[in-house]
Amino acid sequence: MSNINLPIWVPILAGSGLVGFLTFLVKQITDQKDERISGLRDTLNFKEENNQKVMELVKKQHDLEIINLERKNEILEDELKEIKKFREILSKLQNQDSTDSFRSGEVISSITKHLKALQEYSTVESQCYVTAKWIESRRVDWLSDIIKLCVTKYPAELEGKEEIFYNDISECISWLHDSIFYNIDHKLSDYLPSRSLNSVLPYRYFFKELKNRNDIADLNLKEADIMREYINTLIDLL
Repeated sequence: MSNINLPIWVPILAGSGLVGFLTFLVKQITDQKDERISGLRDTLNFKEENNQKVMELVKKQHDLEIINLERKNEILEDELKEIKKFREILSKLQNQDSTDSFRSGEVISSITKHLKALQEYSTVESQCYVTAKWIESRRVDWLSDIIKLCVTKYPAELEGKEEIFYNDISECISWLHDSIFYNIDHKLSDYLPSRSLNSVLPYRYFFKELKNRNDIADLNLKEADIMREYINTLIDLL
């Protein structure tokens, strides 16, 4: 005689009656509801955590932009001071007695000095701009290539931590870019509040390797010097 596969509720109904069967159905529905609620709660918590991370990232970027603007304003104020001095000297020259040759020579010398200062401001700003753009264009390749070398050099320190190390180094490169772009040392803690690794060695190795590989194809000598100087500063700050 062949076995007949009965629905699960048939033996329950036969053994415990209608009340038992209804209790079983209620339990099934309740379990499914609880499971669904739990799933929705997990999804909501995940979204809230992600939203919090996004908000923190946006705030951090906003704060850095404000800091950069403040530092840019400091540079502009210095330039405006030089321009103001230059205008004052020109005004004195225009109002001066042309027979006073000694005084005229002194004013002209002062004009030359301030013109040179303004020219240097312009030249350095241009060099810093070019260097910063080069860094941004090479960021992805540096991260990809040199982090592999770091993992090989420090396998114990970086085991299972490549991603957080990548993020830390990326923040350091952002510091390098912004400091050079504005030609002023930024606070490293604004970019990297604390290192994710206990050891500083992988971090310093990354930037020493970056400096030693001399990846400066599109930079002139002065621009390359600017990059090396700021890399040295960053290594010291780490």
